[in-house]
Amino acid sequence: MPETDTHQTGSAAAPSYILLQDDGVYVLLTAVPSQDLLRQFANRIFDNGSCFAGLNYPVFMELLYGNAPLAQLGKGSDQIKFADRIVAFPFDRLDLYKGLKIDRKGTEAEYLFEPVFVETVRTEPVYGEPGADGVRPLIKQRQVVDRVPAQLNFDEFVAALWQKGLRFGIDEAAVREAIRTGKTGRIPVASQRPPTDSIDAVIREESDRLHQDRSPLVLPNGRVDIRKAKNRFPQVTKDTVLLRKIPRVLGEPGYQVTGTEIPPRKPVDLDLEKLSGEGTRVDRTASGDVLVANQDGFLSFDSHSHLVRISTKIENKEGISIKATGGDLSLEVDDFMEHGEVQEGRVVEGKNLTFHGTVFGSAISRSGKILMNSNLSNGRAVATDGDITVRGRAINSRLEAMDGEIHIDTAEECTILGKNVTVTRAVNCEIVAEHLNVAAAEGCAFAGMDIQVGKSTQRKFNETIISVVLPDIPALDRQIAETKEKIDKLQADLKIRHQRLIDSQSNDGFANYLTLREKIEAGTVKLTPEQQEGFEKLVARYAPLLQTTEEISGKLNELNVELAAQEEHRSTCGLTERCEVENVLGDTVVQKLVSGSGIASFPPLSSQQIKVLLRQVKEKHERIFAGSSGHVVYPEEQNG
Repeated sequence: MPETDTHQTGSAAAPSYILLQDDGVYVLLTAVPSQDLLRQFANRIFDNGSCFAGLNYPVFMELLYGNAPLAQLGKGSDQIKFADRIVAFPFDRLDLYKGLKIDRKGTEAEYLFEPVFVETVRTEPVYGEPGADGVRPLIKQRQVVDRVPAQLNFDEFVAALWQKGLRFGIDEAAVREAIRTGKTGRIPVASQRPPTDSIDAVIREESDRLHQDRSPLVLPNGRVDIRKAKNRFPQVTKDTVLLRKIPRVLGEPGYQVTGTEIPPRKPVDLDLEKLSGEGTRVDRTASGDVLVANQDGFLSFDSHSHLVRISTKIENKEGISIKATGGDLSLEVDDFMEHGEVQEGRVVEGKNLTFHGTVFGSAISRSGKILMNSNLSNGRAVATDGDITVRGRAINSRLEAMDGEIHIDTAEECTILGKNVTVTRAVNCEIVAEHLNVAAAEGCAFAGMDIQVGKSTQRKFNETIISVVLPDIPALDRQIAETKEKIDKLQADLKIRHQRLIDSQSNDGFANYLTLREKIEAGTVKLTPEQQEGFEKLVARYAPLLQTTEEISGKLNELNVELAAQEEHRSTCGLTERCEVENVLGDTVVQKLVSGSGIASFPPLSSQQIKVLLRQVKEKHERIFAGSSGHVVYPEEQNG
C-alpha cells in the first residue's frame, strides 16, 4: 500500500514512552504506562487516519492486553519494537474493509472476504466528425473511472477493523492466508480469550499422621508387627504443623474481541481460624498461614463443627481388637477411655487408662492410673508409676503397681503385687505388698510388711498362708560393716594422696599447672601452640594425681551416703512390720519370711514362681500362728 511516514501521532507528538526510531516504533519499558494509556494511544493513531506499518501483531496485543508484566517483554532490553513505522492510511482504501460481523456477546468476529477494487480516474479525449482534411478535431476531454482489482493489507485490516470495533484476538495467520490466496466468503477472523480460572484457597495436610491407619505397623528393620496398627489414634506433639493454607490465586482476565475485559472468577477463600479448635493455634508465617498443635495429644476432626481438636484424652467406643483397632495400642496422650471390650491378647499401653468394658488383654500405664469399671479377666494390669482400681472382678489375672496403690472389689485366682493393696474379697490369690488390707481372704497366700486381714479361711484344699516379711538384720549388719571397711580403706588412700598433693604444692611446676588450669577453665587465657604443648606436658605429669584423688573423694561421698541409708534402715528394723487377722474362720497360717531386699525380689518372678514361694509353710519355730479360728496380732501378742 502507499505509505506516508509521520513523526506525529495524529495531531500530537508521540508520548515519551513511544520511541520513533529509524528502524522502527518502540515502547520504552522503563517508562511504560498502564495498558489503558497504551490502548488510548493506539486508538488515537487509528482515529487520526494512521496505522502501523510492519506491525508485529502478537507483541502489539501483549502490550495492550497481555497479562504478563510489561517490563518482562523486553527480555533484558529496556525497549521493545512493535512496528516499523507509523504511516497515513490511504484514504481511497478505507472502503475496501467493510465485511465485519461481531456476534452480540463479543466472543467471535467474522469477515466477508470478496474481490475488492480500487477506482482509478483517467482523462479520455472526445473527437468530432472528420473535417475536409480528414482530421477529427478534439472537441473535449472527459474523465473515465476504472475499477482496478486490489488486495487487502493486514496492517490496514487491523487499523480499519479497529475503527469498526474489532480490537482484540485477530487470527493473523488466517487473515494473511485469506488475503494471500484471494479466498472469498465469510470466515472467522477473531475470537475472544476467556479468563484463566482462578485457584481457590485450599488446605494442605503437612503431616502423614493425621488420619487413622489400621494396617499393620512396619518396624524400622522392615519387619511387620501384626499386633499393632500404623496409626489407630492419630497423635501429635506440640508445635507440629498440621495444616497449611495455600492462598487463593486470582485468574488472569480475558478479553472479548471488542477489547472489553472479562474478569476472572472470584476465587474461594478459607480461614484457618474457623478450623482451629481446642489444643491448636494458627501461626502467620512468611510462607502462609499454618494450623499448629498447641499441645501434645490426640488429633480429631469434628464432622459437625468442622473443627480440628487436640486433646489429652482419647475416648473410644469400638473396643480393642484386630477388627476395631488393627491390634495393640501404644498411646502418648494423657488420658484414654475405652467403652468396649479389650480382646484377649491385645495390649493397651499409655498413661491414664480407663476401661468401661471387660479387659481380657493387657493394660499398661507408663505414668498414671488404670481404672477398670468392669472386670479384668485372664489379663494383666501394670502401672509403672500410678494406681490400679478394678471396681468389678479380677479373675485369673496379674496386677502390678510397685509404686502405687491397687484397689480391687473381688479378686479370684490372681497374682497381685503393689506398694499398697486393698481387696474386698480375695479367693485363691497370691498377693505381695508393703501394706496389704484384705477384708475377706479365702485360700490365699500373702506376703507383706504391714498386713491387715478381716476374715481368713481356707478355700477347698487351699489354706490361707500369710507371710510377714521381716528384714534380714544379720545380713544388714554385714552390709554396714562392709561399707565401713570400704570407707576406712578409701580414707587411708585419700590421706596418702592428699599428702602427695601437699608435697606437690611446693613444686613450681605444680603451682603453674593449677594456675593455668584455673585460667583456662575460666576462659581468661588462650594458649599459643607452643604454650599448649608445654601445658599438655604439665597435664600428663600432674593430672593423674588430681583425677585419682577426685575420684576417690567422689566414691567416698557415695559410700557415706550409702552408709547413712543403711544405718537409718537398720534403726527402724522390726518397728514397722506387723500383721493382724481379726477373725480366723478356717485353716490359716501366719509365719515369718526373712528377706534382705523386702518385697523387691518378687516382681521379676513369674506368677507361678510367686505362687510356689508364697505357699511354702515354714518350720514351726518360724510360725506366728496356725489354726482355724482365733484372732492374730503380731508382734504385740501371739495366739496359737
